[in-house]
Amino acid sequence: MKKAITFGVISLLAFGLWTSCSHSNSSECHNDIEDEEPSIEGFVKQKGPKTVSLTDASDESNVTMTVQLDYDFYISRTEVTREQYADLMGGNVPEKEKNLPKVDVNFYDAVLYANALSKSEGRDTVYTYANSNFTPSGRCVFLEGLATHYEVSGYRLPTEAEWIYVAKKFWDVENSWNADNSSSEAHEVCSIPGLDGSNVKFEENPDVVCNMTGNVAEWVDGWLADFKDTTLTNYVGASAPNSLKENMIKGGNYRLSPNDININTRRDVYPIAMNSSADYVGFRLVLGAIDNPLQLDPSGKVNTVKINIVATTESILETLNAKKAKAKLVFRNDVTEKLTLIDYTKNASRAVEIENATSAFHPDVSPDGNYVAFSTQIEGLPGKSKVYVCHLDSACSGKVELPVENAAIPRFRVLESGDTVIVYVSDAGSNKDSLTWAGYSTWVVPFARGKFGTPRLLLKGSFNGGVTEGLAVTGSKLLRVATWNEPDKVKYDVWYNKEQACNVSLASDGSSRTLFLDFGGSTGQKFVGQKYGTHEQILVMDSKGKLVDAVASPAGYSYDHTEWVTGKNAAVATLTDKNMSHKKIVLIDMETKKIVELVESDELWHPVLWIEQSTPAVEKSSSSSEIAPNSSSSGNSEPESSSSSKYSLVLDPDSAGIYAFSYAQFKDFIIRYKMELLWQFADSANVVVLGSSRPLNAVYPTRLNSKFTGVNLGLASCTIHMSKDILMKYIWPHYKKLKYVVVSLDLDFWWKTASAKDNNWFADNDANAKYLLYPGFVYDKNHDYWAGEEDITPLYEATKEGILYPSPSRCDNIIASRGQLQTSCSKSWPGANFGATISDPGQEIINSSMNSLKTIIEESAKRGVTVIGTILPQSPAYKNSSMFGYSGMNRSITDSLIGEFVKMEKTYSNFVLFDENKDGLHDYTNGMNEDSQHLCDEGAKLYTYRLDSLLLKLDNR
Repeated sequence: MKKAITFGVISLLAFGLWTSCSHSNSSECHNDIEDEEPSIEGFVKQKGPKTVSLTDASDESNVTMTVQLDYDFYISRTEVTREQYADLMGGNVPEKEKNLPKVDVNFYDAVLYANALSKSEGRDTVYTYANSNFTPSGRCVFLEGLATHYEVSGYRLPTEAEWIYVAKKFWDVENSWNADNSSSEAHEVCSIPGLDGSNVKFEENPDVVCNMTGNVAEWVDGWLADFKDTTLTNYVGASAPNSLKENMIKGGNYRLSPNDININTRRDVYPIAMNSSADYVGFRLVLGAIDNPLQLDPSGKVNTVKINIVATTESILETLNAKKAKAKLVFRNDVTEKLTLIDYTKNASRAVEIENATSAFHPDVSPDGNYVAFSTQIEGLPGKSKVYVCHLDSACSGKVELPVENAAIPRFRVLESGDTVIVYVSDAGSNKDSLTWAGYSTWVVPFARGKFGTPRLLLKGSFNGGVTEGLAVTGSKLLRVATWNEPDKVKYDVWYNKEQACNVSLASDGSSRTLFLDFGGSTGQKFVGQKYGTHEQILVMDSKGKLVDAVASPAGYSYDHTEWVTGKNAAVATLTDKNMSHKKIVLIDMETKKIVELVESDELWHPVLWIEQSTPAVEKSSSSSEIAPNSSSSGNSEPESSSSSKYSLVLDPDSAGIYAFSYAQFKDFIIRYKMELLWQFADSANVVVLGSSRPLNAVYPTRLNSKFTGVNLGLASCTIHMSKDILMKYIWPHYKKLKYVVVSLDLDFWWKTASAKDNNWFADNDANAKYLLYPGFVYDKNHDYWAGEEDITPLYEATKEGILYPSPSRCDNIIASRGQLQTSCSKSWPGANFGATISDPGQEIINSSMNSLKTIIEESAKRGVTVIGTILPQSPAYKNSSMFGYSGMNRSITDSLIGEFVKMEKTYSNFVLFDENKDGLHDYTNGMNEDSQHLCDEGAKLYTYRLDSLLLKLDNR
């Protein structure tokens, strides 16, 4: 593959420099469809007003959303072929494969191809991103800050509404490539199966859009979200992802039976993430700008002001050197005049508007991250202003008003006593006129339990830039300061040679540095060593008023609304373009000068970035109770020593318990919950369930007899090799009461090797083993998986706290259920659907899987533990196919393996075969399944009842 350029997270990161031109609508770049030729080779134009109904096949409520499209667009007649993809992205394609659809591509691959095609024709690109991550083989696995600019006339993936509109014109299940006629492989684009199944015809009509019904499924643009009972014009999708961050694919594919092909299907067997790929999924493109795209937020509200979140939690924490911090960004959306919250502890891809915080300026977040304070007047403008504080949530709940006549620009502080206070000024007006400004004042008021205390005067003059011990600053229009060694001996001065300054912020990291912007003044230019324009440099002074640092703005932009990040050597600011629009919010590492783009939209004001501190930044109070910082406090703390800790085990808070990472799919993320359960029940469980998503769904530990304390540690896509390693590394060293291990024998997975990245996370000799991506697992390995530790309570506590990323709603009950994943039930078992399958992997690989099972049995026997090898039910339709189940293998091989298991019951006294699939002849009826290979909650009740009966029988032997 031709590898795309990978950019670091730097100041140029989203300014369009990875495209052939910017989004300036210049004559060189701008290509509206109206200016194009009436036809584009390989594309079919969709003209005139369009109306389409959107429903979700999996939504039993049958909600229908009507979408009207008032623009024209072109859609590619075929899926992108392997030859087309290779021509742009690099690679060689055998002659016989050139016209096959390009498959095994993820969402990012499709985006990069669309951008490449746009640039090859001199068009602007629809997709922008800040940074790209590639595997060593050149596969794109992440585009940081990916944003879709629908208003741009470039190539992109179709929206779901566009795709459905076209698909309905050409929907033809009978003549599609599906499981009945495809021989389980993709066919050339625009080909049609012959009537007798042996001949292939080709669609020659250039106005026909081919293969939307079958052959391969297709990526569409946007997040997966529920439809609403409404009518929208130019709907392009959800403004934020659901809790699983799922995307969509549309259309049937060659693996599906005709009965399972539905135009309203949006999902796949597993949740679809941007980095998902499959050999039955490809994509096609559209071309067409959407001038007024509409989105729905998670509450169903129409969102017309799009806020693109560029940076991930990782890039923020990496920049701040804060591996285990929580982060929240709050800013004013000047279009809606409301505050907006991005909570990186919950969902880094979602911006939440704070409804009850209208006309809010200069927000500040409380030290605990739970409250936001703001004023109703902006710096530099005199007049009436109020200060409010409310909970930092979408409703601005618990909103209280500071009961004083006038108050502006609040700033939270924590005193040495631990009390939280707010510093504010009596008027936010300009400080240029000395007499007027002297009439203003600076005040402090306690704030606790959602209520204000009694305000008291702190200083004469309005020091709205911040107050620390011995120093207070302000700037609009002059950089005025107050300094004191004793509370009653305050000295007032003007720094920066009395040149104009604004956007002043005083650091709270103990350095007493002052950050500000100027207007290209001579003092600043002399320090920097070159000329620059208004607000094009962030300047920094030390506690004595000496310039010590500067950071230039990115080319084409200037700064505004600069603020220190509490307790960090970093700042946030907005970037304004040549039209003085505040288009971006950035994070600036003041040491390395790295600039990380956080957010982009139309008008973004007054950002504040709250970072959780290990120890809150505490401010000393002087003899007169004025506020001052603790200069020795850095906001960091060392782990407790063993002598002072209530636990004997001392942990590194940056590693312990971090069993999730943000780019993970749901099947990866769920292990974080299983690790919490693993440590929680280490001292009490006598039954442990290991294996894939099949036992994950099927075993209710809480429904077992009271004799059994069970914990379900089943994981999606877990192989027998991974079950063995979890048992060896984690279970044996800690589960001293264990009597039974239930392990799933997923024979259609037995072609998977012991070392591939996703087959066994814990493969010790695999440089790509997935455990290396999770600090918690690496930390555990480096400590020999805590063998010999008598009290592992700290690990349990660390795991509960050690999660940085969104909690999928599907996991809400998984702890209470001791590991069973609750799932809804389908109406019936589907046909024999297949995923990635291998018919015959060879005897060596099969032997490797068998050896892992034998290791589990033999090591269990040494400890007096019984192993229950279970084969869980799959669709009865598989018994009529040549393959055992969803992922293979050839039935003759699996029949032989089951025969071996029966023999092993006699060889190993501690091994029992619990076959509930019975070669497809089981009695798990329609409605007991989630899909073709998983039981749902109803099926799980029956399975658990039978497992419980088996355990009781074994326990009474």
